Amino acid sequence: MTSAFLAHVDRDEDIEREYGPGYEDEPRAKTLARIIEENLGVHEVRILGGGSFGIAAATAEEGGDVIKLTIDASEVETGTVLTNASPESYPANVVHLQGAWYVRKLRVLGDSWFDPKTEIWHYAKHRVGLLRMERVNPLDRFGDTDVRAGLREYVAYVKHEYGLWPHVIRKISRAKARDKFLHASIALERLLMFVWEERHEQVARDIARALGQLRALGIYAVDVHGANVGWLPSSPEAEIYKVFDIGMSSVGPGAPKPTEIGRKRTDAEAYEAPVLGRPVKVAELG
Repeated sequence: MTSAFLAHVDRDEDIEREYGPGYEDEPRAKTLARIIEENLGVHEVRILGGGSFGIAAATAEEGGDVIKLTIDASEVETGTVLTNASPESYPANVVHLQGAWYVRKLRVLGDSWFDPKTEIWHYAKHRVGLLRMERVNPLDRFGDTDVRAGLREYVAYVKHEYGLWPHVIRKISRAKARDKFLHASIALERLLMFVWEERHEQVARDIARALGQLRALGIYAVDVHGANVGWLPSSPEAEIYKVFDIGMSSVGPGAPKPTEIGRKRTDAEAYEAPVLGRPVKVAELG
């Protein structure tokens, strides 16, 4: 999983030439694997899918969780808000997040934004995020039907109308970007509730509810296309739809900050190489 993650997101051509396109022996891949094993107790996974910003894998046990590695900072920030939410306020139509962290001292050179005028990708060093969440069933049972296509169409329309593209967002202040996300989230919720629900009532209702539930926590999200939505049975005859990818979003300035996770030191390692430095503001895992 960790090698596949780096192969998906890393754009450092020198490292790729040295270790090959699979990144199997790359030191960061080994470090990430040890961190997941030591801190999460996960030793075996099955890759579910990946893209330019991350990769997700299912833990081996029956009914297990999903482990995700990502370079999308907004997903880690949003995950942190969700993990700090009370049981009463947790969004019913968003997957349950059990943890969201940054990996200590690890960076990758990944996609930052695409300039449509020059048709050039710009790269930047990104922190690596690690998330653990409940697993849901994908919308595969609908195949290539209008559920996925319709969601993709509405999300793309709203993102276009409000200019929610990386090359636009990076040029404006965080406050202005947050305002765009707020109004886009409201607009998308209304589209789903009053336009699309005639064709796919429950999917539309549940995803629209997720957007409102997230806003109640100060999270303004829009990227709820079909590849980011899944379902779980809520009864023998019914199901509930949940958003499982909460990237491309905005959290408020007072939101809790993500903690860091790293290698766990043995007593011998701690004695031989004590770590001295400035106090941290939050508790760390690792």
